[in-house]
Amino acid sequence: MHHTQPPAPEFASIGDYTWHDRTACRNTDPDLADRLFFPNPSDFEEIREAKEICSWCPVRRICLDNALETDARHGIRGGLTREERLPLHIGLRYRRDRARVEAALGGRNVHLSAAEREDLAHMALEKHLTADEFAAILRVTLKYAKQLLRDARKDRRRAVEAPVDAALVQTALDGTPTEFKNKSDRLAYLDAAYAAQVPYTEVARILGKSLTHAADLLSEAEQRAADRAYAKLHERLNPAPPTTTVSVPENGASQDPRNLKAAA
Repeated sequence: MHHTQPPAPEFASIGDYTWHDRTACRNTDPDLADRLFFPNPSDFEEIREAKEICSWCPVRRICLDNALETDARHGIRGGLTREERLPLHIGLRYRRDRARVEAALGGRNVHLSAAEREDLAHMALEKHLTADEFAAILRVTLKYAKQLLRDARKDRRRAVEAPVDAALVQTALDGTPTEFKNKSDRLAYLDAAYAAQVPYTEVARILGKSLTHAADLLSEAEQRAADRAYAKLHERLNPAPPTTTVSVPENGASQDPRNLKAAA
């Protein structure tokens, strides 16, 4: 017989660990749990069995998020090994979960990534919240709240800037000294120059800057490229929440991870 469990929330409030009571591994013998969920890289059978348990856990996503948010890098969490979670740890600051942002705006104390805080600041501007109200929602200092709102306003202004002049950027890439009056054009050139591995000496000549300044500009372009790469990794590798339909014995008893092999 199959029963459909109520959908689990996609995240938990900070300090709320009541989800532990709903984990699929909660009744596992401690010694067995240690072998299954903290295996050596070569313990393929233990890893397979741990992932099988995680696959039908109703709070798998919450467990994974908790591991990322607390930087818990050991063991299997949310169905992923330490190595599989590494790109998610690196890219956590780029996570954009609109449900989290809306929950925070509603007063819920949830973990927010750097990108989610930026999104929350934009929503605060749209709703004309004061800096004091925004600071109270984020539970941060007024000074930090004001900085986030200032950055959000700058993002808005950049969003309405003129589109990138591709022809001007290409002219610079072709080796013609170019004066970029539009910041978006200059950044587009620097990003393209970094991707094309243009030497900093050439960038200095094109922009009419010192060698040191040109090297710094290319370093910033390198960081932007890394940021975009990690953001794509996080989006691609962040697993969707597990299905909520699981098999339940006719007598209504919950499955026990220790009985998985016997039932197989």
